[in-house]
Amino acid sequence: MSRLVVVFVGWASPKKLYIDFIPKGYDIAFADNFDITKSKINFKKYKEIIFFSWSMGTIQSLKWRQKIIPKKHILISPTLNFTKRNSEKTVRKMIEGLNKNKKKILHFFIKLNFYDNEKFKEYWEKYEDEIQKLNVSKLKIELEFLINENISSLKFKGEDYLILVAKNDKIISGEDAIDIEKKIKIFKTITFINCGHNILYEQNTLALKIIGDYLND
Repeated sequence: MSRLVVVFVGWASPKKLYIDFIPKGYDIAFADNFDITKSKINFKKYKEIIFFSWSMGTIQSLKWRQKIIPKKHILISPTLNFTKRNSEKTVRKMIEGLNKNKKKILHFFIKLNFYDNEKFKEYWEKYEDEIQKLNVSKLKIELEFLINENISSLKFKGEDYLILVAKNDKIISGEDAIDIEKKIKIFKTITFINCGHNILYEQNTLALKIIGDYLND
């Protein structure tokens, strides 16, 4: 039987960002909120399922977990209460701004994902073309999702979570990770210093090692 990694992506992020983190020998399915549904994946054919989620995707992965328990579950920069740091008014302005100047809004938001401005510039240069191709309607729907979604009523079934957070995150509050820790039995939390919300890129080498060790354990 095959093994599967389901990737739950962050808002306005390119799928290429995640590829290096997928172990060899695993199938990969991108479950960005509105592209596929659980019904399109034949989970019965897989002997091992891993949930890999970043930012906005952490909410969706926890919702999926209500019915599908993965062997391991990675939550990176868990964005469980987006409006705690970013007022709904600000997010509404972003939604409106996407119609007028998509590039400006995306540039502004993605820059907030970084602690190191040089890393941001490097990231933007590398992925700008792919980011610019993202569908505006989909981006707006996902921002609405971040405003309205609430996981407070979800039951955290199973165990064995890896939680990665950044000390200098400008997008979310550190309380989001604490909120998860209160609800689960077995977890490992690692805090990155001198790093922003985009741990995957800004601390790529260390993140690769930590995630690799967790998956191979």
